[in-house]
Amino acid sequence: VADGGKIIIPSGVTLQSNDLLANIIVMNGGEVSGAGGLTFTSGGNNYNGGIISVSSLNNNGGTFYNADGATLNVGILQQTATNSTFINWSKNCNINTTPISGSASNSVIKNGCKIAIADALSVYNLYIGNTASVSCGSFYDEGGIISFQSNAILTVSGQSELGGNGLTINGPTARSEERFSRNAETDIVC
Repeated sequence: VADGGKIIIPSGVTLQSNDLLANIIVMNGGEVSGAGGLTFTSGGNNYNGGIISVSSLNNNGGTFYNADGATLNVGILQQTATNSTFINWSKNCNINTTPISGSASNSVIKNGCKIAIADALSVYNLYIGNTASVSCGSFYDEGGIISFQSNAILTVSGQSELGGNGLTINGPTARSEERFSRNAETDIVC
């Protein structure tokens, strides 16, 4: 979707790729929106540099990259196949919930900026980069890796369940001299 281009997905409709060659690339100034959803049937590599605002996004075994400056508003972020990877570099990444499918082992969320999840964050592997933040209502780890770089923040306002099978939590190995104010999450600059 090029600059100025728009794809509107109506309610009850899902824009669905049918193979690895059917990727979606939304360039700066492009938009995919509506009450419908996006599903990547065979994974692939998908990119948002513009605006995606849909009811659901299913990153089915592929890699979805949300670029710096992009806007992503998704009701449900699903990663329903092994090795699904969601990468965020934007400060405008808003998700309602991230349910886990039983077949989504080794799914990954990598955040280099800011992700706000209104309801539940369910994840196998979560990587929060240097000075990045993830906030959520409740947090459920399914037994993978949670990794924090220097000054990374995970804010959970509700219930947390950790320890699925074999949970590993990693943090920075050296003390950072960088200081944040008391309201560090809102002070993060990405």
